[in-house]
Amino acid sequence: MPLDRLPYDVLFNTASYLDLRDVVHLSLLSRQLRLILGENTLCRRIVETRIAGTPEAQCAESGRLSYRDAILRVYNRREAFAAASPTSACVVGYGTSFLYRQGVLCYVAGECVRIKDIHTSSAAGTVVNVCAVVREALPQVGSLGSVSLLHYSDQILALHCGNNGSGGSWLIALDTGVHKHDDDRVILKHWLEDNNRLFVRHTATCLYYGTHTSVGAHGHNEWKLEAFSLPQPCDPRSKSRSKRLGSVHLDNFVGYEIGSTVAFEIHNGYFYALSNQTSFEVVEIDWTSFYKCVRIPLSKPRKEDVEINDRIYRRQHREGPINDSWTDLSMQVDQCTGALMIVEARKENLMNASSQQRTFYMEPLVFPEPGGSDFDDSTTPLSGSASSSSPGGVGTSASSNAYALPCNDPLASAMTSSDNPNFAKAKIRLPKHTHSEHSHPGDAARSYMLSRTLFRGYNLSCAAFLDLVRDEAHGSPSLRMGSRRRAPALDETGMVKVPLVDPETRDRTEASEDEFVYAPIRHVPVAAGVLTDHEDPRPSLAPPRSCAVASAAMDDRSLLYSIADPRRPHADRAIVLVSFDPAIKAAHVAVRAGDATACSVSCSGSGGSEDRARTERDDEARQAAAMRGGVHDGLAASLRDDACRRSLELGLGLGLGFR
Repeated sequence: MPLDRLPYDVLFNTASYLDLRDVVHLSLLSRQLRLILGENTLCRRIVETRIAGTPEAQCAESGRLSYRDAILRVYNRREAFAAASPTSACVVGYGTSFLYRQGVLCYVAGECVRIKDIHTSSAAGTVVNVCAVVREALPQVGSLGSVSLLHYSDQILALHCGNNGSGGSWLIALDTGVHKHDDDRVILKHWLEDNNRLFVRHTATCLYYGTHTSVGAHGHNEWKLEAFSLPQPCDPRSKSRSKRLGSVHLDNFVGYEIGSTVAFEIHNGYFYALSNQTSFEVVEIDWTSFYKCVRIPLSKPRKEDVEINDRIYRRQHREGPINDSWTDLSMQVDQCTGALMIVEARKENLMNASSQQRTFYMEPLVFPEPGGSDFDDSTTPLSGSASSSSPGGVGTSASSNAYALPCNDPLASAMTSSDNPNFAKAKIRLPKHTHSEHSHPGDAARSYMLSRTLFRGYNLSCAAFLDLVRDEAHGSPSLRMGSRRRAPALDETGMVKVPLVDPETRDRTEASEDEFVYAPIRHVPVAAGVLTDHEDPRPSLAPPRSCAVASAAMDDRSLLYSIADPRRPHADRAIVLVSFDPAIKAAHVAVRAGDATACSVSCSGSGGSEDRARTERDDEARQAAAMRGGVHDGLAASLRDDACRRSLELGLGLGLGFR
């Protein structure tokens, strides 16, 4: 029977179990199926079960977007990302540093911070004269030092302000709302005695910051967290600003490199701290590596309310050595379930092979219910091993039972009382939680050294990785991208694939039958005009070899990076947007030379002093802005570049719209 002849109830239930990609492809088979699958009730069901964690789903729930349009928008940007097909590229600002989160770009330009919403293609942004606002809030500070951006969320921007002539600094939180007056923007000001590895995570109601300054009983530095409640806009007592909630020391929480060995995030009312390390010292005898995660309720930063799960399975050491320089650790939200996932990229000599291979691993971040029985006894520690909740530590560990030593292992007989090894039986990794970089048959894509890999990221929602690499052949940054998609549920004989059986429990492992089709790794040149010389304002199609990518940030639909010239370290840097979302209009978010000049002049003029040094800075800003005008012509002209034109012919080009 043709699909469009099936009863609606049957088709409704069938489509409810399909992936988003399959639903869209099914609707393209015929006009009748398109009408049926475009029905609002079915579209709402798909949005709630497949893309509930996306901004498009939130817009659909609030009525700002239809459920059908939400599905198509998510599908279009995911397909563009997976196919390495950027839809637009442009320069969206010039500044010394930038921050990109929740689709909002914040960058420092002179004495100002400009906030621009990229996701909504908003041309009008908010400009905050940070120096004037901070001077007003901190009249006791004589001379401000450097200002750095720490974190942005829910229209609140956290800043770190240095204090010239003093050993300390300030943590400032600003309300960047459009209707806020500059006198009311500061909602938190906190003096920092030490800012070693300072980080901030916050929501609209609560702010956590951490420093690697606490010293444990073992003599090693550890993380110290401070929590504050933030005033609400509707609070009539907003003059009280913020309130300190408490502090927490992360005892025996190993690791200090954010993004490599530790990661911090806020999700669903909890603060999460994650580490892939287990010991401060080198462990001579060890079998298994685990993740350690600490969870703290946002409103209750107390030792008795802290939860610890230090037995989240990571890997067996016998799998092979790891090149730690390539390790990336993060926590991402599964847009289908809304759950928090551990995402780690590791470059390993798997099974002691001579060549290294990069693999992306995903692991659900689960905390057992108090008193529950859903904990896996196979990942409990050895007898005599150190517990994560040692005397003076925080919280309750998720494991307490001992597990026997590995049988017939010669290392077991070499153990001493000073050893604290970890052991667990090897865990079956589900195919959906393991993404190998080189899995395409015959894939001989070029690899890059670490020094030429400028940025590395993984998009969990698209099952795709993105590397920003330095292409020496063209002297310009290029995107190196690879993706995969789920294979059909039927095997070669037309039978449904059967899950694998656990050899010990004899139970079938759900989702172990999944298979994936890997796309070949693709390279997309990013041509962006960058001025190379004050004396020669003619733009080039690519940054010169002396320039480098200073910083980069990525979400599930866009990549932003800034280009710095080592010859002018204090000059403004071009911030380039490479978007995979057709809904983002490059013509609206592209910065204009006049906008940069106006921002710089207005910010400098509102500080209150008109000394000669500031006037000279204004003149330099005007000269720089005059030269920036040619940058956009260079971006538009990049469509005539041979490399970019070849990419466009392959369907991978950059659509640049400025006119």
